[in-house]
Amino acid sequence: MTKVEVVGDKLVLTIEGLDVVLSFKKSLEVPLAHVKRATLGVTAEAQARLDESIRLPGAYMPGIAIAGRFYRHGDWIFWNIHDGRRAITIDVQHDGYVSLVVEVEDPVKTLGVIDAALAATRAG
Repeated sequence: MTKVEVVGDKLVLTIEGLDVVLSFKKSLEVPLAHVKRATLGVTAEAQARLDESIRLPGAYMPGIAIAGRFYRHGDWIFWNIHDGRRAITIDVQHDGYVSLVVEVEDPVKTLGVIDAALAATRAG
């Protein structure tokens, strides 16, 4: 599971529990200005990137856990999901990753927090 928060002008993703070991990450920080959008579920684009990628490092056990960094054609994606039912996809630019696909406790609430922060950032 991943905890997603807005802290100042950054989106902070904190990896929790055993997922720290599986994903080889404790946290990620992305400036809100670099977040393009956040979407409910695993987007078709993120899935296609995963299907053609190399895992460096991480775990790939579909249905159990997909966690870590994946590389495809010059693009990095970060995954931390189990069954994907509570997944969100966060598309980013300029931070080494093109997408962050994570499972969160409450996807709708998390998307609301991200969308509100993006609207505030872009308005001011």
